[in-house]
Amino acid sequence: AACLAGGGDAERSKQWVRLPEAPSTASPVAGLTSIHALDGRGQYGDANYRGNCSGLLIRDLLEYLRPGRVLDPMAGCGTCEDVCKELDIECVSLDLKDGFDACDPATFSDLGTFEFVWMHPPHWCKIRYGDSPQCLSNAPTLTAFTELLRAVIHNVRRVLTAYGRIAILMGDVRYRGQYLGLPYCVLKAATAEALWLAEPEIIC
Repeated sequence: AACLAGGGDAERSKQWVRLPEAPSTASPVAGLTSIHALDGRGQYGDANYRGNCSGLLIRDLLEYLRPGRVLDPMAGCGTCEDVCKELDIECVSLDLKDGFDACDPATFSDLGTFEFVWMHPPHWCKIRYGDSPQCLSNAPTLTAFTELLRAVIHNVRRVLTAYGRIAILMGDVRYRGQYLGLPYCVLKAATAEALWLAEPEIIC
């Protein structure tokens, strides 16, 4: 169910809209559709880490794609790595806070190749992660953010196998009263790197 809140008293204005049942298919992950709305987040990563996402989406993607090797170049609190451990999938989990700069192509030189890359970049300035100029959250402008994001996509594409997949989780932000559709920035950067949508976009 999705919760919609209108004006007035918060408790009285909540309205729950039940989502339709997932269609019956032959998919190995029947609940993985273009709307991902499972309850909870699973026991993955650290729920207190700012910006942390649900490991349930990562789990469903991995069970659907069944990659042999996974890269997470922006690991945060290690949600993807925890899911991979549960599913017994090899995962290379790296982060800027540990000295790995995903914008630098040289840092990818000895990583090998991957069938799946999970990316959960900062949603630009929504949450600032430290003071490093290499961090996408510190990009001075939306244009600069998109250029840094394209650099990361370029780098991970180079270590992707021929039929590999990249999944990028990105949300929208408001900045100085303006609504910014950051998923469109992702699509623009990916298209510039000769990538295209392999599956429908997932709303979660």
